[in-house]
Amino acid sequence: MMALCPIYRLGRAGACGLYYSLCMIALIVAVRVDCIYALEKASLGTITIVADEWYPMNGDPNAPLPGYMIEIASEIMKRNRGQVLYRIMPWDKALDLVRAGYFDCVVGAYVEDAPDFMFPRHEWGRDQLAFYGLKDKTWNFQSFDDLKNQRIGVITGYAYGEEVEAWLQANPKHVQWLQQNDALKLHILKLLNNRVDLVLESVAVMSNRLSELGYQDKIVNLSLYGQPNSTYIACSPHETKIKRSQRIVEVMDIGLGMLKSERKLIPILDKYGIGPWWPSSED
Repeated sequence: MMALCPIYRLGRAGACGLYYSLCMIALIVAVRVDCIYALEKASLGTITIVADEWYPMNGDPNAPLPGYMIEIASEIMKRNRGQVLYRIMPWDKALDLVRAGYFDCVVGAYVEDAPDFMFPRHEWGRDQLAFYGLKDKTWNFQSFDDLKNQRIGVITGYAYGEEVEAWLQANPKHVQWLQQNDALKLHILKLLNNRVDLVLESVAVMSNRLSELGYQDKIVNLSLYGQPNSTYIACSPHETKIKRSQRIVEVMDIGLGMLKSERKLIPILDKYGIGPWWPSSED
């Protein structure tokens, strides 16, 4: 009876060589089976994403360009034999319904927006806030004293950072909150009609919206605020969704890494005028 070949002799010719070949075939088959099983396990069917319009991150679900985060999620799900069902609604409502387990995820979230949600390890973008006003306005933010006598437009449920949010809550007479799906457009119209003096918004989002509406020569970035923030897809923490949410963020992390390494993420971003936010070493 032939003895099993010691590990250090598996490369030799003869019986041990044949055994080595059989071992390698068995190993390859096992790996393929494991990969198929992993893909089956990762198949999530349809994931549901809700958010307010925050273009170019996410926009009209029926538009040819629904937002780069929606395209990223859709491409990753397609590779995992799944799909994305995406709806727009006010941001506060989106957070509440995902938190309650009615939908899977939101997109365009800061960690501060929903610290209890499940976040992937890798960010889906970076964003910075700025104060916007009419072109002829002379104003710059140096401290919160500069916000005195200013009427500021903000959107309910957005994360603006602890310091800003504390000031907003402490000075309600200076703040105009909006919650509608297209709250930013309404704030832009308020600026044009002198119903607010400043709007605090993402640079990428406001720049795109002003260009779309044709107001880029009337409303300008008066002053940046704070440091760039990471933005993510974020998934439900509800007890009935935790395992599914963990799988979603795992699949998204792997999928985003593959899109980067295959150089297929840049073409998606190019359509929206977004540059890469990650180090070139990750390409």
